[in-house]
Amino acid sequence: MLPNFIVSFNRVNDIFNTEITIREGDIETVDNVKSTIEFKNVSFQYPQSEKDILTNINFKLEPGKTTAIIGGTGSGKSTILNLISRLQDPSSGEILLNGENIKNFKLNALREQIGFSPQKAKLFAGTIRAKHEPNR
Repeated sequence: MLPNFIVSFNRVNDIFNTEITIREGDIETVDNVKSTIEFKNVSFQYPQSEKDILTNINFKLEPGKTTAIIGGTGSGKSTILNLISRLQDPSSGEILLNGENIKNFKLNALREQIGFSPQKAKLFAGTIRAKHEPNR
């Protein structure tokens, strides 16, 4: 058990010692009446990766319009969502919210405005009744 503890402790310690690279901006509120999100020449590359995951992505999400991002596994769909919510920052280019770079917003103000609907909306299996009945 001691070797497992040491390995686990080292992993947790690495997480605590990881430098935070996402910095908050100063803007505390988002005008969400008619919000737009625009990607301008956005590229993203994971640290220590040789290739971009996304290269020069340009699109605009506008109010009242439905936009679907589709593609195969590993095509960058989740990366785009992570960039919008600032779980990661682009390697180059900029993402604008109502014309303002999203890096200028406080993280909480930005993330409060984001909703995500996956294609498969399954959160739980079974029913509430089945979970509470004895011998099930």
